[in-house]
Amino acid sequence: MDIVAELPIENGNRIVLLDHQNSYGISNLMRLDQQNDVVWKAELVDQEPYTGMRIEDGIVRAYSYGGWSVDIDIRIGRMVRKTFVK
Repeated sequence: MDIVAELPIENGNRIVLLDHQNSYGISNLMRLDQQNDVVWKAELVDQEPYTGMRIEDGIVRAYSYGGWSVDIDIRIGRMVRKTFVK
């Protein structure tokens, strides 16, 4: 899968969004460390891939294919809130 978005965060880590095509049921949003090792893969909503993301106040806000806005804890990749927006 190709990287479609990448946001730098602390200590040379980054949040990466991979192309969502053919990724149903597989998290395409992850945090990578300086050596490109996966620190975490984000929890999914209804097994849907993410189509966009941004960082706000230390939270990763991601958008799922099915219309969910999901807040993800930047430290551990766990969902802290989800809102249906479609």
